[in-house]
Amino acid sequence: MKTYIGIDLGGVYQVRHTWLPAEFKDAVPDFLTAFGIGDFSTRKGLNAKDRELLTVVILAALGGAEVQLRSHVEGALKVGNTKEEVVCALVHAMPYMGMPRLFNALNCSKELLSE
Repeated sequence: MKTYIGIDLGGVYQVRHTWLPAEFKDAVPDFLTAFGIGDFSTRKGLNAKDRELLTVVILAALGGAEVQLRSHVEGALKVGNTKEEVVCALVHAMPYMGMPRLFNALNCSKELLSE
């Protein structure tokens, strides 16, 4: 499975990693789609809306994953979360992840959350 929430992530990953040496150019995108999309994103128990919101909060708490965070904020909105729900979840997590992580998350997602 390379498509998740209506996005051809297999194609996105292929384009993003064309600069890799030949033996990794296909392996890395295949790993990302098979493991992250094919396994975790297809498990039962969470719907896509909750899964994306949870992923947004986890990436924000980790820090250093702003590119992925922005992509998952976009995904969270695409599957039905409102801008208010995304911001509310991030603000709710602030006491646990810290204020700098909250502001990093909000700043890297500003364009998506203020449109």
